[in-house]
Amino acid sequence: MSVFDKFTNKVTDTARAAAKKSGELVEASKLNAAINQENEKVAIQYETIGKLIYERYSNGERLSEDINSKCNEIVDIKTNIQGLKDRVIELKNIKICKNCSHEIEEDVIFCPNCGMKQVVIVSPKEDTKSD
Repeated sequence: MSVFDKFTNKVTDTARAAAKKSGELVEASKLNAAINQENEKVAIQYETIGKLIYERYSNGERLSEDINSKCNEIVDIKTNIQGLKDRVIELKNIKICKNCSHEIEEDVIFCPNCGMKQVVIVSPKEDTKSD
């Protein structure tokens, strides 16, 4: 066997090994992607279970003490979120349409998004009496 034949065989073997390794890496990547998709499905199911349990809690159904405790934490967190949202609204000098939840200026009479009549917030006026 000549040096050229040995070189050709070595290059061919190396190319085959690289192709095999590349194919294995592609397959492993596809499998990892499939695993991630399945894990996302599991996460969605966990979320769905949690929502179902919280709905039961909200409807007054009797749940175990540990579940009740977690649901009470959710209530506290939602209360905190609403307080933060109210503070943002106050800082931005806006109000939220009760019908469509659109942000609108405080002095707007009709929502520009849905047309619902709004309660106009009247700011307390400074005393203008002269001495």
